[in-house]
Amino acid sequence: MPLTATDNGNTRNVVVYGKMFTTAHVFIHALRRLLVRPGLGGYHFHCVFDDRRDAAYAASFLPADRVTVHAQYRELDPFRKDLTWAPETVKRWERLYGHPHLRLYMDKERILDGLPVEVKWRYLLSHIEYFENLIQVTKPVLYISGAASTIHPWVGMEVCRGNGVPCLSFYPTRFGTTSFLLDGPYEQLRIGTLYQALLAQGLDADEERAAQAVLDEYRQNAVKPIDYLYVNAKRMRALPRPGRAIHAIREYYGTDQQYYDEPLHVLLLRALKARRTCFYDWFLRSKMVRTIDPERRFFFFPLQFEPEMSLVTQGRGWTDQLELVRLISQSLPIDRWLYVKEHPNMPAGIRPLRFYRELTSLPRVQLLDRHINSYAIVPHAEAVLTITSTAGWEALMFNRPVGLFGHAFYEEFDAGVVQVTNPEELPRILLNFRRLTISDKTILAYIAAVLRQAKPGILIEPRFFPSAAELVLSDENLDHIGQAILDKLEAYG
Repeated sequence: MPLTATDNGNTRNVVVYGKMFTTAHVFIHALRRLLVRPGLGGYHFHCVFDDRRDAAYAASFLPADRVTVHAQYRELDPFRKDLTWAPETVKRWERLYGHPHLRLYMDKERILDGLPVEVKWRYLLSHIEYFENLIQVTKPVLYISGAASTIHPWVGMEVCRGNGVPCLSFYPTRFGTTSFLLDGPYEQLRIGTLYQALLAQGLDADEERAAQAVLDEYRQNAVKPIDYLYVNAKRMRALPRPGRAIHAIREYYGTDQQYYDEPLHVLLLRALKARRTCFYDWFLRSKMVRTIDPERRFFFFPLQFEPEMSLVTQGRGWTDQLELVRLISQSLPIDRWLYVKEHPNMPAGIRPLRFYRELTSLPRVQLLDRHINSYAIVPHAEAVLTITSTAGWEALMFNRPVGLFGHAFYEEFDAGVVQVTNPEELPRILLNFRRLTISDKTILAYIAAVLRQAKPGILIEPRFFPSAAELVLSDENLDHIGQAILDKLEAYG
């Protein structure tokens, strides 16, 4: 179906991108409430969904005269073998959207995991072409999406930014039902100047009270992000019953899942490997530590989920986690240890046994049981070392410094975050952590700066977080999301 725009000469178009597993359902319901509010008569919304089931639901739910619904993969087939592009076109795209080159979009992108490189390129370039056509036809005044965690919203946002279209991206914060409202795909708050000003002038009573409440909640209640421990239901851990495999194959090829989720052979292999959990547990039992010794001086390195595009786009080149652990081991002060813990969402079998075997063979490196709560580890660590993990934010809440290898939203907290950019500097950085202390005053000032960036409203997919459905689909939460969109339209539209 070709792209079409609704434009009578006075219409201002808005593009909303909804993902099946994260934002589509919430955006549909938020728009339903937003469109009855006054002041939006001149706007027409183009809702792009990566699953035709969401597109069908939106078309039956939203007014056709106000909303054009796009089933993305009826308009785009990224796996067609006859897709080609002129070299000049690809060079132009790389110049406009590369940052610094287009390959970053493909490396460690789980949707493309295990596919041939030529298929990856067709997939990426066809999406760039799709979003370029979309903005040329609609000429939007605003592009809206959830967190740009995968290739689709990321490419859409970068194409819009490269063509001067303002963007609004909802990123869940790490406290309460609030979001960061950002204008790009990177989770960077740009609050360094504000933080320094608050630190110099002090907080007023209300700001200090709010910041202290966040800090107390973290320390007393072991707060986790609202989507913590989310494991996609489509990962099919129940295999290998033949009936379940047939259902998975039908689901994959009978819907748009084949275009926006991991390749079928990867999903099936993952499910089969996940059944080896008992074997993995048996193998690792003698190599894992189930309790930490608080008297031992140690650093903590939480492993991150893989494959994950953020490792490439925000990891600043630190993408091989085993090699990074090896580097840290070689850089440890003689009286320090390194504790490593698997990401709680990482299914057994995804990392090969060789990964754990080599990791546990490193000197003064110990692998922790993944079921140990990080809140039992972080307060005792001399520092938390991480690429982009939110465990760094947890560390700051407990006055623990952070060695940050990549980018994270808390990177501007220079009183407690040391950015590691050069491997040769790591031994000195680790040694200096023993003299680094973080005061509550600096933490409260940084929390206050973060709170100024946080806005009420959160986008969590209620179909995959049923425990959060009532909260997410409440009129209050939906109106908060709608108000954020309305505020941006008033600013840009």
